[in-house]
Amino acid sequence: MRTALGNIARSALFAGICGLLVVDAASAQGRVFEPPLGCTLEYTVQTRGCEVENVFICPTVASGHSWTARFSSDGLLLTGRLDENAQWREIFFADGNPPLRVTRPIEDPFEIDKLFAEGFDSQQFTMAQTGLPPMSFTGYDRLQDSVVIDGEPLIRIDFEMISRNADGTVVAHRRGEGFVSERFRRFFGGRERLVVNGTEEPGEDTTPVEFIYPGERGFGSMRPLYDCGVISALPEGLSRG
Repeated sequence: MRTALGNIARSALFAGICGLLVVDAASAQGRVFEPPLGCTLEYTVQTRGCEVENVFICPTVASGHSWTARFSSDGLLLTGRLDENAQWREIFFADGNPPLRVTRPIEDPFEIDKLFAEGFDSQQFTMAQTGLPPMSFTGYDRLQDSVVIDGEPLIRIDFEMISRNADGTVVAHRRGEGFVSERFRRFFGGRERLVVNGTEEPGEDTTPVEFIYPGERGFGSMRPLYDCGVISALPEGLSRG
């Protein structure tokens, strides 16, 4: 019976996530994000780079896991699930691409407690989409200095993540700085460089600006506020580690 109830809960959550994927920019304006049935919205993060994410939990589906729904000025970008160690488990894309899911066993998963204890954590894992070859990811996170953003204590990190296709060819190489929270046990974006198929993309900065909690203005917002309509590249020479 417990397994059956769990399957029902997962099916309801999946249906709810699929419903979220139809949220476009016009319908997001002025609306408050509502997570799937049985889930609770915990906080909203407005970031640079014209993005906002709403983080919610679904205890009846996966205790200790959290979900995020990320929006740009064009509407919903993706929803995703992270486990208690901040390891991505699955990502649902609003553009219609198949969901991306981690494959088991995980060679070297994210270990957020190790990162906090030792200041460094490596990762190696594989994710796959239905009908497409799997893609492998290798990288690391390294703690730097402590900072406070909008009253929220964070630790700055430098990181690197390389993704390869099935034959080992490098598809994307991300490198830069971000942030990690001991309170929330998860990572937040920052300033990074991205090289895709050997071509460097414009620099990106998704540093958090506001952390918004229940009862505060902007909680559950689906409309990003910062850097919208502004195109800017990172200063030359951004390189860590």
